[in-house]
Amino acid sequence: MKNDIGCYVSDLKVMQSNAGYYVGRDYWEKAYPEIKMPYSRESDYFATREQAHNCLQIMKLEMSLEGC
Repeated sequence: MKNDIGCYVSDLKVMQSNAGYYVGRDYWEKAYPEIKMPYSRESDYFATREQAHNCLQIMKLEMSLEGC
């Protein structure tokens, strides 16, 4: 996603913080694309990347079914 001032927000993806893995989005500016910052956390935290990935797959499926 992009807004009018050159800021971008990623699609949902597995991310990691000190608290664990989670499904979220990151943010970056056009002028500094190599610097990505956390934008949102859209799930609970998980102990493993695989658990977060499974949650992401469920979230994507639910989003696709909402469009039906």
